[in-house]
Amino acid sequence: KQEIQVQELLVPMVSVQEMIKAREFEIRSMETAISKESLHTGAQRVFQKVPRYMRRRAASHNIKRLPLSYRLKAKEQLDKEPPQKVSRRRKRRPGNRLQLLLSKPNASHWLETHIWHAKRMKMEMHWSVKLGSMRNQKSARFIQRSLKRDCLIHDLSYYHTIRLDPTQEFMNQIVDPSLPHPFAKQFRDGSKAGQTLLYHPNQYPMDLIGPVQFFWSDVLYLLYHPSLSQTLLPVLDHSKTQYQVLEKEICCFEFFGPMGFECMKKTLELAGSQPGHDMWTKLSTQNSTNVPEGAIISLDVYDPRLNYFTKKTVVEPTEKPKLLDWSNCARSDLWNDQKRQELIKNKISESDLNKRRQNGIPGQGLTPKEQDAQIPCLAVKNALSWTLMFPKGWGIAFWNAFIYSGAKAIGYTDRAAIYLEQAKPCFPNDYPDSFSFIQDTQKEAKIKQDKHDRTPKHKKMNYQKLNVEHPFAPQF
Repeated sequence: KQEIQVQELLVPMVSVQEMIKAREFEIRSMETAISKESLHTGAQRVFQKVPRYMRRRAASHNIKRLPLSYRLKAKEQLDKEPPQKVSRRRKRRPGNRLQLLLSKPNASHWLETHIWHAKRMKMEMHWSVKLGSMRNQKSARFIQRSLKRDCLIHDLSYYHTIRLDPTQEFMNQIVDPSLPHPFAKQFRDGSKAGQTLLYHPNQYPMDLIGPVQFFWSDVLYLLYHPSLSQTLLPVLDHSKTQYQVLEKEICCFEFFGPMGFECMKKTLELAGSQPGHDMWTKLSTQNSTNVPEGAIISLDVYDPRLNYFTKKTVVEPTEKPKLLDWSNCARSDLWNDQKRQELIKNKISESDLNKRRQNGIPGQGLTPKEQDAQIPCLAVKNALSWTLMFPKGWGIAFWNAFIYSGAKAIGYTDRAAIYLEQAKPCFPNDYPDSFSFIQDTQKEAKIKQDKHDRTPKHKKMNYQKLNVEHPFAPQF
């Protein structure tokens, strides 16, 4: 009996291996829980175990702030952590902010100078493009004074350019017979640009499409308002005319005022040899008013970021105005699709230019090198302004150069006011028989109607009492 009682008191035999194997899942779960608990909550991190006199700011995320003996363990802890969210300050750095803004859904409706305008002008959506309407500051009198003695610049890149190869019979059906014809002899050599009105085929003087500017370079090119795409392209499709819309391929700036030509001369540095360079040099010593309307000058210029710009300087003409030969001055690589793609691909970054500036002379521009881009441009003389056309991808570079040279930026509303003061029609405001005018008028009428409805009765005009039947849009 005593032996049986002793055996009952003895602890039974336990196999360690079998016990660990049976409890393997529980042990691993406990180790995982302990590691997570020590990593994220109660236990100290590696940088917290450093003596206080050796602790450094930002050591929690920068292991180089820790002593060498602690870095390996700290790196293991950092690798196990999820990636931290990028701070707002880092996002708003110039390079990162540009990429962030361009990645937004609305960026497809932006011009290349959108960010510059958004900081200084009221932005509105028109014709599927976000445009600067007017300055944030009062500028009506400022613009009128600058129009008489300075240079005003407007980003006209929202205009569309189309390349087409039409027949003369088709053009006879859609152009205004009282205006210059695109197939006239004075335009076929490409040295001169013209303007005309387009209508639906055989509908003149009814069913107006709108005004266009045309010029030749082997084929016919049209520069037109973006709202004309809804009416012009269906007409071309119906006539089976081959065409190609150069959407966002060409940038276009418009210069107003007596100093517009001087601003271009000072900013653009000629590169290589072009037939138009000789003419441009001759104009440098003559009054720009001697240039006939519609004249086209082809230029190859260096990257405008290489220049160092100073205050505006007026160059008085030293020779008497005389007639100049404008033939063979309009041939340009601007219409070469491959050339435009190469310019964008080989464009020098801002960081590389800044490295070159560090080794340069302060207060002077950089000396052009072989790898610097030579950008083809076209300068066109209009009735009220000069138009400069160049490839896409260089919009903000040219824009900043002209602004630093003394040009004052204006919005599309200010541009329409200039045309009004000069008694020149501006599309679509002054073409009431066009589809674009009707469409824009209806849009503005709806905006005004909604604003009028939201306003309390005692703070708005009582048009019914004043017998005004159509206060928000003309009915004609």
